[in-house]
Amino acid sequence: MYFTDLNDDQVEALFARVDWHRIWLQRLHDRVVQRGFPPTDAFRKRVRNALVVHRELALFLNDSRRKGRAHPYLKRARHWPRL
Repeated sequence: MYFTDLNDDQVEALFARVDWHRIWLQRLHDRVVQRGFPPTDAFRKRVRNALVVHRELALFLNDSRRKGRAHPYLKRARHWPRL
């Protein structure tokens, strides 16, 4: 099976799950930074890397959504905190 074989509902469900994980990882990253983990800490680096990958995946899946649903998400994505 290829990604192109997914129907619109499957893409929406996948996007919803990945975006939920992205939000969770963003909150985790914010807590790690707030607690004062140094930038060189292995855990902080891995949380950051996981967040970056989930952001990219969420944006990819957003581009694959039906017309009309993707634009508002892209506008919100511009305001994601810088890493």
